[in-house]
Amino acid sequence: MIIMQHRHRISGAFVETSNTTTRTRNDFIRAIRKAFPSGGLTMAVIQAKDNNNDNSERIDESLLASIVRFTSDAIYSTTPAGIITSWNAGAEHMYGYNATEIVGKPVFQLIPAEKADEFAELLKRVCNGEQINDFATLKVRKDGLTMDVALTMAIIPDADGNTCGLSCITRDITVEKHMIQQIHAENELLAVTLASIGDGVVATDASGRIALMNGAAESLTEWRREDSEGRPFSEVFRVLDEYTREPAA
Repeated sequence: MIIMQHRHRISGAFVETSNTTTRTRNDFIRAIRKAFPSGGLTMAVIQAKDNNNDNSERIDESLLASIVRFTSDAIYSTTPAGIITSWNAGAEHMYGYNATEIVGKPVFQLIPAEKADEFAELLKRVCNGEQINDFATLKVRKDGLTMDVALTMAIIPDADGNTCGLSCITRDITVEKHMIQQIHAENELLAVTLASIGDGVVATDASGRIALMNGAAESLTEWRREDSEGRPFSEVFRVLDEYTREPAA
């Protein structure tokens, strides 16, 4: 049985865990994968102690390295001054640079000119101890194309707690952002269409409560859309029998 005391950085944030028990290496792998569901591992220091013989041993770090190696997110580290010091396969795929090309180069090589001041400010904030989570910005690939990314950054401390580097995780959100823009455009088109229709239009949710109504429906019912939302359909639209003028069944 293995007792582990370890310190992880998950997506730029420290998570302290102690007295975690795993019986086999496979259990350990599953525990690590559960701890890092998004693959956002940038640093892990693990100390393991065997309960039976009290002899310390280090867990095979290749197990942890494989998590970084195979994640689709770009994971890299820099010096506090912004010189790239490590570069995973996800970063190679996302940016188009292999590790030998980019390690040792300024991280500003990945920043569009119009975002240089913004990124310099982020570096300063992180070096002062602030953690940046999912900051929406632009990065530039080797081929010169820009892409929308969500950026997470945090310091990497040494054994004494001093800043020895910065961890960076970037997630390509270009497709995601494009889809959101499409949804907004479709919603705007729907709103314009509903507003221009002369007939009353109303939509309800699965429980029969008003979810949407257009201007014509407001005029017919004398209910404002804001006041009608969430109310039962029968409360807002009182349907009468054509001949008796009694509420329809």
